[in-house]
Amino acid sequence: KNPRMRCLTPRASLRFALLSPGFCVVAALASTAAPAKMSTASAHLATSRATIEGLEPARLWEHFAALSAVPRMSKHEGGVLEMLKGIARAKGLACTQDAAGNLLVKAPGRGLGVDAPPVMIQGHVDMVTEKNKATAHDFLYDPITLLRSADGLWIKADGTTLGADNGIGVSAGLALLDEADPIDLPPLELLFTVDEETGLNGAKALDAKALGVTAKTLLNLDTEEWGCIYIGCAGGGDAKLALPVARAAAGDETAARYEVRVEGLLGGHSGICIGDGRANAVQLAARTALEVLRCTAAAPAALIAFDGGDKHNAIPREASAILSIPASAEPAARAATEADIGRQVRLRHP
Repeated sequence: KNPRMRCLTPRASLRFALLSPGFCVVAALASTAAPAKMSTASAHLATSRATIEGLEPARLWEHFAALSAVPRMSKHEGGVLEMLKGIARAKGLACTQDAAGNLLVKAPGRGLGVDAPPVMIQGHVDMVTEKNKATAHDFLYDPITLLRSADGLWIKADGTTLGADNGIGVSAGLALLDEADPIDLPPLELLFTVDEETGLNGAKALDAKALGVTAKTLLNLDTEEWGCIYIGCAGGGDAKLALPVARAAAGDETAARYEVRVEGLLGGHSGICIGDGRANAVQLAARTALEVLRCTAAAPAALIAFDGGDKHNAIPREASAILSIPASAEPAARAATEADIGRQVRLRHP
């Protein structure tokens, strides 16, 4: 969809984060407890199974459908961890958990692998929780709705992130437990880590002694390219920026409030897709707002609020800026918008 600018009526109900000196960032409190309210998971699972019907390996996709029925936001992985413990108990497998919430399930070797050194298979259970603004979805309580593309080649989600990162890796590990005899497998240590998407926190706090880890070989299934094995990592870093913001009362009574809204972009992972040239909604909305502010110096427009992005590791798909534009400056704002970024942004007065 094309980004757009629209006029807001003076009494319009707006939802945005107010800018304040020092940039105030508001975050929700989090806990590791499983949500008390749950959706009808059984009905949802039946629908998901119909969506994945015919896909191979069948057991891997069965586990992925089951994972998709359980909310697993970072720091709220209690429900999915209980599901994994249930799978271990049903198979009579040993299961341990450390203080951070990381879970280890051990399975004995089979066939020629009975006496082989153990191998650890690792994946993280949480997922990136992004959704389109128009999508009614609560990641604390609602399951992920799986959709299949018309050509049958892709599994997608309905207006939200899919959770294949790293649900597909977790599912692959679980599928190994379902392999029928005869098969040769070494002793397996399935490690399910928590809170990966907010900073690898589960892995950082992992207590190998409490978990009873014995494996010296680890395969991390949080991969990016099919058929490739990574043997190193460049690491990552976070930066916090504080920008001084001055506030002033709006002085022009003729001014109308306009919203510059960018939506419908592809988004993507900030690590994998950052070099693909995908548009950043925050940049587009900021560029448009700045252009309007620059072109209305004679009758100054003002920035009221700016809001965009949701996760530190996701390219923003949506963003908005609220501007106060005097009536006399509206033609200049319209001309600047159409001239400089008219191919991407439309100025519209409903």
